[in-house]
Amino acid sequence: MTVTLLDAEPLVAYLNDRAKWHSWAVKQFSGLPPPLVSCEAALSEACFLTCRNGGEPADVLQMLRRRAFEVEFEL
Repeated sequence: MTVTLLDAEPLVAYLNDRAKWHSWAVKQFSGLPPPLVSCEAALSEACFLTCRNGGEPADVLQMLRRRAFEVEFEL
């Protein structure tokens, strides 16, 4: 099984439609087969960056609840 690792920046770009890389992130997310896998550190960073850019950190957690990605490993 192929697993795609998800880091904070692509997730933040996906959530922020004003981000420079938003279109790229949306395209990548739509073309990647599940599972997308991340870690707590990346989610924490994504929440921080989302908030810093005027977004809602809860959006990151909502994606996790919807199982848009999984937390499968710890750093």
